[in-house]
Parts: sequence; C-alpha cells; structure tokens
Amino acid sequence: MGKKTEMPVRRADWDSDLSSVRRRAISARSVSLGALGVLLLSAFAPFNDLILNGSAMIGGALPIGATFFFVCLVLLINAPLCRFRPRMALRSGELTVILIMLLVGSAIPTRGLMSMWPASLVGVWHHAAERPDYRLALRHLALPQWFWPSGAAEPGPTESVIAWFYSRIPPDEPARTQIGLLDHWLAPLVGWAAFFTGLATAVIGLSIILARQWIYNERLPFPIATIQLALVESPPPGRWLNRTFASAAFLIGAGLVLGIRLLDGLHLYFRTHVPAVALSYSLRDIFVDPPWSYVDSWLTAQTIYPLVIAMTYFVSSKIALSLWAFVLISQVPGMIMQSSGSSMNPHRGEISLGAMLIFAMMIGYSGRHFYGHVARLMVTRTPAEQTETRFFLLFRTAGWMIAGGAILAAGWLITAGMPIFPAILLIVAFLLIWTVMAAVVAHSGLLICNSVATPHEWFSRAFTNPGGLSSLNLGHLRTQFFAQFVGGMWAYNSDHLTVYATHSLKIADERAPRTGWRLIAVVALALLLAFGASFLSTLYCQYTYATTADASHELVNGEIINGQPRWAMDHVVRTMRGELAAGRRNQSSWPWVTGSALLTGILAAGQLRYAAWPLHPIGLLMVYSFPIRRIWFSLFLGWVIKAIVVRYGGAGLYKKATPFFIGAVLGEVVAAGAFALLAFVLWYFGIDYQVANFLPTSQY
Repeated sequence: MGKKTEMPVRRADWDSDLSSVRRRAISARSVSLGALGVLLLSAFAPFNDLILNGSAMIGGALPIGATFFFVCLVLLINAPLCRFRPRMALRSGELTVILIMLLVGSAIPTRGLMSMWPASLVGVWHHAAERPDYRLALRHLALPQWFWPSGAAEPGPTESVIAWFYSRIPPDEPARTQIGLLDHWLAPLVGWAAFFTGLATAVIGLSIILARQWIYNERLPFPIATIQLALVESPPPGRWLNRTFASAAFLIGAGLVLGIRLLDGLHLYFRTHVPAVALSYSLRDIFVDPPWSYVDSWLTAQTIYPLVIAMTYFVSSKIALSLWAFVLISQVPGMIMQSSGSSMNPHRGEISLGAMLIFAMMIGYSGRHFYGHVARLMVTRTPAEQTETRFFLLFRTAGWMIAGGAILAAGWLITAGMPIFPAILLIVAFLLIWTVMAAVVAHSGLLICNSVATPHEWFSRAFTNPGGLSSLNLGHLRTQFFAQFVGGMWAYNSDHLTVYATHSLKIADERAPRTGWRLIAVVALALLLAFGASFLSTLYCQYTYATTADASHELVNGEIINGQPRWAMDHVVRTMRGELAAGRRNQSSWPWVTGSALLTGILAAGQLRYAAWPLHPIGLLMVYSFPIRRIWFSLFLGWVIKAIVVRYGGAGLYKKATPFFIGAVLGEVVAAGAFALLAFVLWYFGIDYQVANFLPTSQY
C-alpha cells in the first residue's frame, strides 16, 4: 500500500473559502444545530433522570448531557468534515454558539427548574388532601387561581391533574386524556411566565456585567471554561482533530477514565466475570474511639471521583487546599466540645450566611469602580463607543436588563400577594446568591456548587411573627409561603443560569467576540426551547410512569414531590401556629453570622495582603455545602497530584500534562453519556438494565 497523504489545503485558500461562504459565528446552521441539541437534551434529560434513573444529564456547572452531545458533534460529525470536506466543517465561532445554546438551555430541565416547579405546584395540593392544617393554610393564603394547575384549588373531576401526577394516568384512559391534561397547566404556564422572564432577563444582564469584570479586570481563571475552550478549538485544515484532542496525553487520560468506567459499568451486568474498580473507602470501623468517633460520618467514608480530581488540576492550589482543609478544620470544635461532655449545634446555615455576605461584599468591593461606572451609564448620556463591551452589548443596556427584570419578577410576587418589601428582598437574595455561586465556580471550578444559606432560611429568621393565628396578618403568612415555596425551588440548586451565562460569555469572548444582540437572541431562543421541551417531557414522565424503570422502582421524582412541597407547607403551618417565633426565641443566630463574617473578612484580608497566605475564604463559604461532603477527598487527591506535578516538573510539565486531565474530564463525560444511552436502548427493547451512576448530583 502506498503512503497516505493528507489533503492539501493552503491557508490562503482556507481563509478565502471561509469568507466566501460567510462562516460567521451566528449562522443558520450553528443556530439550527444548537436548537436541535437543546430540544434533544431537554426532551431526553427528564426521561433519563426521572424514569431511567441514570447518571443525571443535567446537574452541576459542567452539565453532562450538554457536554456529551457536544463531544459527539465534534467527533462524529465535525471531525470527518474537517478531514474530508474542510469547507463544510463547523469553525470555532459556530461551535461556540452551539455550546453556548446547550449550556444556557441546561438551566431549565430537571435539576435546573423542571424537577421542582411542576412537582411543587401539584405536591402542595396532593399532601393537603391528607392534612387539614395544610388546607386551612391554603384557604388563608387565598392565592390567585392562575398560580396553580386548574382544578388544584377546588374538588371535582379535574383533581386528576393532581392524583395522576403521582400515580400515572390509568391504562384504560383514552390517549387524548394526556393531551387534555395540558389544558390544566395553561394557567400556571401563562401566569408564571412573567416571573421566569423577569428572572432570566435580570440574570443575563447581570452576567454580562460580571463577566466583563471577572474576565478583564480581575482575570478569574474560569477552570471549567478551560475544558470548554478546548472543545471549540478548530483543527488545522485537513486534520481530524484539534491539537488537544490529537495529543497522546489527551488520549491516555480519556482512555484511562473510560477504561475504569467501562469496568464499573460492565461489572453491573457481569459481576462474576468483570471486576469492579474499587473507588470507595470506609474508615468507620477504625474511628470508633473518642475523639475520632465524634467526626461526621461522611468524613470517614468517601467515593473517589476521577472527574473531580481531574477538574481540580485547573484550580488554584490555594483554593483547592482551602476547599478540603476547611472540611477537616470544621471537625475540630465538635470533637473538642463533645469530648468534654458538651453538645454543639454547628449552626451551619448561619455560618454560611455570614461567609456569603462578606463574599458578596468582596465581589462588590473588587469591582466597585466598574459597577459604579455602569450605574452612571444607566442615567447619563455617553457615546456608545465608551460603553460597548468587546463581546456583547452596551453596559447601559445590561444594567437596565437587571433593573427591569428584577422589577418584573418582584412585581409578579407582589401581584400574587407577597408584600412589597419582602418581594424585593427575595429577588435581591436570589441575585446575590447566584452571583456568589457564579464567582465560586469561576474561582474554583466546583462542578456542584450550592450553599446551605438560602432565602427560605433567611426569611424564617428575619420575619418571625409574635405568635398565634389571632395575631397573624395575611401579609406575613404570604411572606413566609413565598419565601419557602419559591425560594425553596432554587434552595440547593447548582444549575444556576448565572454560572452557565458567565462561562458562556468567557467562551464567546475568546471565540466569538462582538456578536451583540444576535447572541442575546440566540440565548433567549435556547431558554425558550429548553423551557417548552423540558416542560412537556417532564409532564409526560410524571403522568405516564408511577415508578422508575430500573430495579429500584422508586417513586418518580419522589425526593422532590414528597420533600419540597411538604417542607414549604410545614413551615407555613408553624407560622400560623406561632411556633416559628417560639422556636427562634430559644436560639440566637446573629452571633454565629457575625462571627463567620468576621472570620471570612480576616481570611479575605490575609489572602489579599499577603502572597503566602495559605487559606482562601472560599473554603469557609463552601465547607458546609452538601457537595463538599461527598467530594472533599477527591479535591484533596487533585490538589496533591497538581502539587507533585508543579513541584517536580514546573510550569513545563504542568502545561504538557494539561491535555491528560482534559481527557480525563471528557472521558468521564463520555462514559456517563454512553451508559445513559445504553440504559435507554435496553429499556426500549424490554431488557433489564443496571443503573450506572458515576457522578455526585443529589444534595444528600
């Protein structure tokens, strides 16, 4: 056989070809492929997450479903085009637009919004059927009818919209029944539209301003964007893959993780022939004597996640150290006090709240000049060239998007019955928390990022009634309801649009700058498609299946439909009875909030003033979050590996090893996506399948 030669393509011809076919970033095919990806992801993710019960397609700052779809697009479609039809291949800007649409679309399905919203609307009335105190509270609230699915607030045949959500449509019902149920959801779909639109508008505007500050002024690392930028890098003309994908280090890293996960997955099907890779440990039988027996149980039993280890390689060593070190430090006070015979309530919510408030102040202080400049632009006339961002649109426009979106969302709450001041405070709390969590991800690359300091916790402490239904006013009762019901939807949610939007703008700044209003339209299209497709898919799953299709046969979305609605209504009932105030009088929260804020301030001052300061305040902020409990040891291993590479190989080895860890991240993504598709295929043909969950997604 003769020696194979590559297709010769001259650079000048390449550039001319690109110009002749107008390979702009926002082209008809990039938007079409992005829209198709959003629709497929939004339709499949609820079925996978709720029914198949596999590794979550939507979850965390690096959504598996979006990344898996994009990797398939690059390897199965664009790579052959780059090799054999380079003129038809998607270029970096077009790939960027597709990835951005997939990312922002991931803020809606399953854990983004849809696992909580419909379940909460239905769950309240489902549990009220068995709880007279719930029904009494709902009568006192007297919320508008469009707030609920039609028929939820009154008895009659339309109660099927509630009952069948839990138990599925009876098999003998005609096929048109499922379509008819959509009529009952039109009222909340239209009624809640203004609230969701306002929040999304405010978040996009906020992300534009934050991204500009974090990318250019503070130069935050955006570790996850490092992976995403490698995905959208174009290969040289006539080549299959870009430099990262074609490197030996990348192939080794991806192959290693894929091999581990392949063994894990096949072990589920062939337990006697395929060994499992041991990635878990438990030291509970060792730590049985005081003071070690007083440590939290999750500290002594961990699962090692290669994805987290690989991602930590791109994180600042100081931040990675802080994330796992504070987990160990937080155990010391409890060990000391319990050893002396005293009990200790860690007040984790208050500690996290104090740290969050200082962290928010740090964000504001670091960008005070730029944020002040934006505020002035909103009320003064300035030439456009002095206000234009490199990658998006006018700062003035972004500022008014924040203000207008926040006013619309707060106005919706007020229209629904929430008093004015608490409604404004709730929207501010949302934006503050999402800003802080986006900053944490931009600093640390945490794949699952949330906090135990949430609005539904704040309001229970800040708005306590003196006690008893006789002294209770309707405004206070509605304040607590909306704080718990609406605030609870995003209480422990790690799929914030702010995270996806800021990272999308980081990628756009590198690969598709100056896309202006067209990119805003693309983002809006992705959100609209994701909302519609995931809404229909979620209702289909809930009304068609009562239990999951795997061997566990759990209640579909049971963690949510039997959790969030009951938590919210229990809190409202306690408010009616005066138990909320009585409980708060017996404990003082503010010393813990103040102490945590003071300690966070000291850590912040130290890391800003002294280069050798070892700990970052992000460690205290995240120490009590649910994800850290599950991944702290993987963070430790990632920190150790990076320290060894830098210590003995320097910057040169660090750069050479980077493709290996990118490969490890994408290998984990491909493994999770492949086993999700395998489960779907086996289910479709009626073959029993095994659930292969590789990644931590649940808050528990």
